[in-house]
Amino acid sequence: KGTLVSENEATRSEGVKIATEIDGKTETYRPDAIPSSWASFYDNFAQAYRGRTDLAISSQSGREVVRVLEAAYKSAETGEVVHF
Repeated sequence: KGTLVSENEATRSEGVKIATEIDGKTETYRPDAIPSSWASFYDNFAQAYRGRTDLAISSQSGREVVRVLEAAYKSAETGEVVHF
C-alpha cells in the first residue's frame, strides 16, 4: 500500500513525498531529488535519430512503464494485488 503525494502540483521531484503503510503504520519520506535536463533529453533524441547513439529511454522501457501503470489501475479498481 503506498502513494506518491505532490504537495504543490510539482512536476519535478521537489515537493513530492512517498507515503506507504507497513504493518498498519503509515511511513512517509521524501525521495532524493534527481536533477533533470530536457535539453539533454532532446539532444539524445536527435543523436539517436542520426544513428550516433542509442535512445536513453527505449521503447521497451516505455512499454514496461505502461504495463506497471495498467496493473496499478487494475489493482485500484479491484482492490486486489496484480501480479505480472
